[in-house]
Amino acid sequence: MRLLLNRIVISVTIIIFLCAPVFASGFSIFTHGARGFGLAGAFAAKAGDPSAIFYNPAGIGNITGTRVLVGFAPLLHQSLFEHDPLTSYPTKTILDKKLLFLPTLYFTSRITSRITAGFGIYSPFGFNISWADNWPGQKILTESSLYTFSLNPVMAYRLTSSINVAVGYQFVKGYYGIKRFPYAPDIYNVDRPVSELGAKAITEADGSGAGFTAGLQLRGTDMITLGLCYRSSIKLDLNGDITLIPEVSPGSNIGTEIGLPASVVFAIDYMPNEFLALEADVIWMEWSSFDKIAITADNPTLSYTSPKQFTDNVHFRLSLEYSAEDIAVFRTGYFYAPSPAPDEYLDPMIPNTLREGITLGIGWSYEQYTFDAAYLHSFKRDRYSDYSKILSNGRYEYKAEGFAVSLSYRID
Repeated sequence: MRLLLNRIVISVTIIIFLCAPVFASGFSIFTHGARGFGLAGAFAAKAGDPSAIFYNPAGIGNITGTRVLVGFAPLLHQSLFEHDPLTSYPTKTILDKKLLFLPTLYFTSRITSRITAGFGIYSPFGFNISWADNWPGQKILTESSLYTFSLNPVMAYRLTSSINVAVGYQFVKGYYGIKRFPYAPDIYNVDRPVSELGAKAITEADGSGAGFTAGLQLRGTDMITLGLCYRSSIKLDLNGDITLIPEVSPGSNIGTEIGLPASVVFAIDYMPNEFLALEADVIWMEWSSFDKIAITADNPTLSYTSPKQFTDNVHFRLSLEYSAEDIAVFRTGYFYAPSPAPDEYLDPMIPNTLREGITLGIGWSYEQYTFDAAYLHSFKRDRYSDYSKILSNGRYEYKAEGFAVSLSYRID
């Protein structure tokens, strides 16, 4: 049995990292372990498995021995844009449903009685969206994506039996791509063939940035644990090129910067008994760092700026975890995440609506193995843009379903 489980661990690891990482149309990603996923991300105070490297690195100070955790989260999402029916060309554009995979890998090891080291690989931010070539926003974009890949070593120190602190370094690789028809006629015509839209401009750039993380976990009483986690902002410096298809004019080398927001998480976990735990997390996001994407090209005619003007905001997450002795651990959660995009700058690159939903999760342990699974349902939410400076007025809609699985192994 143990040999079979070892083979499963190796096989799952290989399969996960053969999958190309892609992202939902949201910008901030919290699917970084099935236990935290089943708790709707309200996990910064508990932070009791290797995925604490993301949620609150101080939590790894309570993990004994050496642990490895691998996981992935398939997510099915769909967006829609519908023109204001008062316009002269009412039309509806639907983003095809996409099944997206978000892999994670974590490793932690107790070095001394007070020091624990950890290393995580995950995708903290990203989006991937594709609209039809002949749609009302064709001059702005038809496809757009941001991929990030974070390498995050951390170190936790146990100050006392009830206080852990941690610091970590983030190295983030990033890729940004966008396709659009900049020469398309200004007046949109739903019946116009793609061949009349002019050349398609394809922008691709990659690069990296760095930042740091810090965490605190404080066990105030036998029933209350507090968590605090800070992640610094990161500036991605990206370089690449723009090509035109067909090549009506020469392409150009380009450069751009993308600001990834800082965040602060405050969490409180309450355990009225040894079987039940309730947690509430408040998450502040410094979205104002994402104010624009400015493409600077060697050929100045291909330079352009896409304004974003995101505003800082606060997310809320609640969770409940119940341990049924000798059976399983059952979880549920609720999340409420308002959009950082103001109405006048709402655009199809990140069609942000209010994100609100519930999660369900379950976990089992057998000898040195722990398996967790979770399900997410995002409520369908509309967002109306009545004063858009980006695209003519209309309605955006977003909905998502997803699940996550994780398998962790205790080496000693």
